[in-house]
Amino acid sequence: EAMRYKVHIDGVSPDARGEIENAITVVPNFPRPGLVFKDLSAVLGSPLAFKTVIDGLVARYQSKGVTAVVGIECRGYCF
Repeated sequence: EAMRYKVHIDGVSPDARGEIENAITVVPNFPRPGLVFKDLSAVLGSPLAFKTVIDGLVARYQSKGVTAVVGIECRGYCF
């Protein structure tokens, strides 16, 4: 049974927060008991959700000297 994920990003409008929360599917006890799978693939398909997540990451780490970010998708794809 899927659950709704609550988003915690400072300065996000209620519309953007709802878009992100609706785009994340949370599946408890998958792929095995005790683990929680969060499917973020729908975030990539929502321009508002994707922009809000990226903007939130930029705001959080902009002053920390980060120059590059690499994300590894669970099936081995990099984006």
